[in-house]
Amino acid sequence: MTKNKGNEKLTSKVLSVALAAALLGGGAVTILPDVSSGSSIEVQAANSESDFTTENSSDGGIIIVGYSGTSSTVNIPEKLYDQPVVEIRSLGEKNALVKSVSIPNTVNTITRDAFRDYTNLTTVTMTDSVETIGDGAFLGCTFLENVTLSKNVKNQGG
Repeated sequence: MTKNKGNEKLTSKVLSVALAAALLGGGAVTILPDVSSGSSIEVQAANSESDFTTENSSDGGIIIVGYSGTSSTVNIPEKLYDQPVVEIRSLGEKNALVKSVSIPNTVNTITRDAFRDYTNLTTVTMTDSVETIGDGAFLGCTFLENVTLSKNVKNQGG
C-alpha cells in the first residue's frame, strides 16, 4: 500500500489548525501520541543564560520573562542560575524572531499570553511536566503548525 504524502501533510495541517483553534478558543483538546510514526526529534544546543530575562518565583524557581538571543530556535534550559526554570511568562513582546520553542521537564506553567502574537512561531514542543497553559498563550500565532502538548495539562485557558 502506498501512502499519499500530500494527504498526510494536509491532514497534519488541518489537525494543527484545529488544535490551535481549540487552544486559543479555550476548548478542551485530547492528544493521543502516535507511537507508530517512528518520527525523530532533532536536538539542538541550549541557548545561553544571558539570552533570557528572568524573575525569581516564590517557590525558589526561575520564571522566564524575556528572550534577547539571536537564534530563531529557543531551547528553554532546565536550569538558569542553578535554579530550575518553572514558568514561562513571555519571551518578549511579539518576538518575530522566534520560530521554534522547546520547553523542558522543569516547566509546569505557561502563563496567559506567553507567546501571544509570535507570528513566526511554527513549532512548540513541551514535556509532560506542563500542567497549566494560560488564556491566549498562543493567540495570534498564525503559522503555528506543530504542537507537542503535555498529556498532564490540567488547567488550559479560562
